[in-house]
Amino acid sequence: ANQLWALFTFVMSFAFFSFVNLLVSKNKADAIFWNKFLYIGFILLPAFFLHFIIEIVNIYNEKKTVLSYVYTCAILFIFVLVFTPYFVVDVAPKLSFAYWTKNGPAYPFYTTYFFAAVSYAIYLLLKSLKGLTGYKREQIKYLLIACAMGFGGSVSNFLLNYGLPLYPYGFYLVPPALLIVAYAIVRYRL
Repeated sequence: ANQLWALFTFVMSFAFFSFVNLLVSKNKADAIFWNKFLYIGFILLPAFFLHFIIEIVNIYNEKKTVLSYVYTCAILFIFVLVFTPYFVVDVAPKLSFAYWTKNGPAYPFYTTYFFAAVSYAIYLLLKSLKGLTGYKREQIKYLLIACAMGFGGSVSNFLLNYGLPLYPYGFYLVPPALLIVAYAIVRYRL
C-alpha cells in the first residue's frame, strides 16, 4: 500500500507538472506534447488508486482479475493516446486557457473507465467501513473525505472537456485531498 500510494502521488505530481507546462506552452505543438503527458498521468491515476484501495482493504487476492482489467484498459488508453489521434484530436483555446483538449472518439470511453475505477474504489471503501471501529474506521473515513474532494473536484475538469463552460476547479481540490490523506497517515497510521 505504501508503494502504491507513493506511485499514485508521483503520477499526480507528474500530471500537475504536465498541466503547468501545458498552460505555459508557447505553441500548439508544445501544448499537444504536454497535453499527452498530462493524460498519461490521468489514465494511470484511477488504476493506481483502485489498486491502493484494494491493498488498504486487504482484498488483493479476490480482486486480481479486476485489477488486470483496469491495468489493461490503462495500457490501451495510453497506446491510443500516444499513437493515434482518437484520444486527443487537437488543442484549442477554451475559457481563459490558450490550449485545452479537443476530445477524440476514444475520450468518452476513457471518461467511463475513469469514473468506473474511482467509483468502484469508493464502493470498496464504503463496503469495508461497515463493522470497522477504532483506527481502521478513521483511516477509511479520511480516505473517503479525500476521495470526495479530489475526485469529486475532477468532475469540473471533465465538464469543460465536454463543452460545459465551467472553470476546472478540481485541480485546486487535489492538494487539500492529499493533505487529508497525509493527516490520516500520520494520525491514524494509514
